[in-house]
Amino acid sequence: MHRLPIVVDSGETCGVGTAVMPAVRPVDPATCRGTFAMVSLGCPKNLVDSERMLGLLREDGWQLVGEPAGSDLVVVNTCAFIDASRAESYAAINEMLDLKKAGATRGVIVAGCLAERQKESLLDELPGVDAVIGVFSRDEIARAAERLIGGLGEQRSVFRPAPARALDDSGRMRVTPRHMAYLKISEGCDRTCTFCAIPKMRGKHATKPLEEVVREARELAADGVQELVIVAQDTTYYGIDLYGEPRLVELLDALEAVEGIEWIRLMYLYPIHFTDRLIEKIATSRKILPYLDMPLQHASDAGTVRRAGGVRPPVAVRAGGRVHLLAGARHAGGPARRPSPRGGEDGPPG
Repeated sequence: MHRLPIVVDSGETCGVGTAVMPAVRPVDPATCRGTFAMVSLGCPKNLVDSERMLGLLREDGWQLVGEPAGSDLVVVNTCAFIDASRAESYAAINEMLDLKKAGATRGVIVAGCLAERQKESLLDELPGVDAVIGVFSRDEIARAAERLIGGLGEQRSVFRPAPARALDDSGRMRVTPRHMAYLKISEGCDRTCTFCAIPKMRGKHATKPLEEVVREARELAADGVQELVIVAQDTTYYGIDLYGEPRLVELLDALEAVEGIEWIRLMYLYPIHFTDRLIEKIATSRKILPYLDMPLQHASDAGTVRRAGGVRPPVAVRAGGRVHLLAGARHAGGPARRPSPRGGEDGPPG
């Protein structure tokens, strides 16, 4: 469980201890609407959504505080990927509801994947929850907070259909270390693996246009980011739905040119579209770290077929051979170890 913020100062704003996030201006006490705390659960992609909601609430005049007890409201951004994550989400919600019963906070808003999966039935399960906001309604968070504090309880749920294009992630209040940030390049997934509920909660794959990704990268670099961690449900699928072909290499070309970015780390690289062009790009780049996050479902062909939609072992084996070639290319003629902006050599450890 990640209870935010991760940095707390003892200054006074809105009459309480101020949460000071990197490169974020404090809320003007004269216009402050109230205080809020956030609990963020799940994957880095969900953390990007949390940072977007934090930014929207701050922009609307809400002050982030370090502890839920004593805040005006609490936002719980949930995960619902597996049984354990759903159990953790329910536990976090119930913990916040206990605070509400004790008079330590005025309201609880539930957002994220559990809200998207359960929808209005979550209000029946947990009647103390004041509002539920689906994955694609996260930008409604400030309105939901205003309704809660204003006592306007007639609309307790907000759900939007999955968009045709990935959501805008600019204007975030980052809670990662100052030097690094997650950069989400697409949303959803087109695979129909029987063991995975992501398409049900996050919709079909929607590529974020290349120029928008680059714009967000420049915004992050201007905020002091030196390492971009590229995330998506299926990173190597990037571009197929929008451009008709994989465009990850072209995206990496553009991100390498962003001034201030020193390292690029790739995550969620499915082996199906792990092409020779991508290998060449990684092997010859001076910014892309030699770090591959490649999800494999099963080593048995029959086991993967039963899971319907997973990567079958022959494809994974071919990808594994390419990774071996990539390691050879790095060793033989790849970029030399480069100085770290924070001292030492190369990028941060994997």
